[in-house]
Amino acid sequence: MGVIDALGLGFELVLRSLWVLVIPVALDLFFWLGPRLSVRPLFDRLVRFMALGATSAPGLSVSPEDIQRFVSQIGASFNLFGLLATDFLGTRFLPVPVIKAFVLADADAPGTAVIGNPPVFVLDNLAQVALLAALLLLAGLLIGALYMTQLADRVRPAGVSQRSFPRRVLGAWFWFVCLGLLVLGAYAVIGIPFALVLGLVSLFSAGLASVFLMIGWVAAIWVILYAWFVVYAIVLGETGPLRAFWWSVNVVQRNLNAVLFFILLNVLIAAGLSIVWGMLEASWLGSLAAIAGNAFIGSGLTAATFLFFQDRLIFWQESIARSRAAAANGRPGGAPQSMGR
Repeated sequence: MGVIDALGLGFELVLRSLWVLVIPVALDLFFWLGPRLSVRPLFDRLVRFMALGATSAPGLSVSPEDIQRFVSQIGASFNLFGLLATDFLGTRFLPVPVIKAFVLADADAPGTAVIGNPPVFVLDNLAQVALLAALLLLAGLLIGALYMTQLADRVRPAGVSQRSFPRRVLGAWFWFVCLGLLVLGAYAVIGIPFALVLGLVSLFSAGLASVFLMIGWVAAIWVILYAWFVVYAIVLGETGPLRAFWWSVNVVQRNLNAVLFFILLNVLIAAGLSIVWGMLEASWLGSLAAIAGNAFIGSGLTAATFLFFQDRLIFWQESIARSRAAAANGRPGGAPQSMGR
């Protein structure tokens, strides 16, 4: 299956099953019209703490004041309910297409339409915020598992899975939680020591620190590339993160050019249309159109990714089966042996 074929079939699949848009549309409507959880006091406290030890590092184009202003802006618009979209500070864990997460819309703010006066609850207790954040992330992963399982069922051949729909959703949710814990563990083992070493290097040479940072970014990009299909593999294969990562690595490695082209098209489509959605959000009717349009385009891209990955995975697994069968048939004086499939 070609890249364009996968995209076309993905959108065709969503057109035949428009009910799969219910979850992303309902999430966006909740983020837009529902109550909000603000944690601005915690961010303000963080900004004051940062101001106490703020020093300008030589060779860096960003001043401590710019960083503090950026953190303050995040705190002013951070809606803790946005974690239901499994999107944490711009990092999307699951591909549930929403555009209203984290927005604490102000009726006086230009560019965003506000309907009514949604209640805003301010939280100032770090332990309480941490507990709520964990619960919201777990709930968001369950919502994402439900959404992705619905799409995967439209993609996978009938009769492949012998498990009921609720069991498939709960299974995907469990493995998503395990994957999230693995990612946090990897960050603790690799990311934190890397940040400490980067800080030490920057004390001696800003240029060397820039090179060190560039090496880290390149390594992270390659890891993200090879893990691009992990969540799709978990849902399609009803398997754990380690096997899903193995499948993703092999599909990417054996189809690198096609995968890069596919990802590039996905990113360009999503980035280009995000500008359109931003312009539409100036009115409430435009916001409704943006929510519906984003849900449809995002779901089409997700379905296309399922189709593309499934096609390449099956092709790879069948090529392995053919190679093993040929090797078994070629054994001198021996009958073909079972592969335990």
